[in-house]
Amino acid sequence: MQVDGKHGLDLVAGGKNEKAAIGWFEAPANSRRLADWKWHPLCQVGWVMSLVASDMDEDGDLDILASDRKGSQSGCFWLENEGPNAGKRMPWNIHRIGGFRQEVMFLTEADLNRDGLRDIIVAVRPREIIYLRRLDRRGRAWETHPIPLAENTGGSKAVNAGDIDLDGKPDLVFICEGATPPKSGVLWLAFDKSPLHASWTAHEISGSDGIKHDLVQLIDLDGDGDLDVITCEETKGLGVFWCENPTVRKE
Repeated sequence: MQVDGKHGLDLVAGGKNEKAAIGWFEAPANSRRLADWKWHPLCQVGWVMSLVASDMDEDGDLDILASDRKGSQSGCFWLENEGPNAGKRMPWNIHRIGGFRQEVMFLTEADLNRDGLRDIIVAVRPREIIYLRRLDRRGRAWETHPIPLAENTGGSKAVNAGDIDLDGKPDLVFICEGATPPKSGVLWLAFDKSPLHASWTAHEISGSDGIKHDLVQLIDLDGDGDLDVITCEETKGLGVFWCENPTVRKE
């Protein structure tokens, strides 16, 4: 993302363990001169999972949305970008969203209740999804709603949102680790009337094929008009793979 308003895109990164931080690498005039990139830390962290460039307060510049799974300040939060002149000041203002002192994993942004405000959905270890509903456009007020999981799933790793069955409502695709057979590692969840209620229905995607999955993305890979699922798996050696959504079938 662009942080300081010069020399093209800068790089935002996060780490884990002792002395870890979220920060940004300042792009030099010649980006091929690798020694000229400068590191600017923004806040201390325990173990970063997600980093998303997003205008959280709708003031026209990109902020940093993050999930941090470890440490005394673990949870979901965003770092406020106050403009190019604030880029090198540490720390940036931190705004807590939810999942405080929980082991939050990968998150995603989506307007889950279709009120015009972008919400946050995050997988939480050991076996939970939490829906963090945004209450204002400035990203200051949030409320937490747990989403129940089916009994046949592994542990929480990642979640993403999209209209899987093309019924006009956003659904959730959920990725698991520790999904030893007969547990499922990849599935999708649909709500009935409102995402604020506990009535979510689970649908299988991968069954017991795959044990330890990671990040998940939704994209129409075959161009047939519905969202497919792309992820990876490291225990059974499936590597990077995609699951074809059968909602729309080409003739």
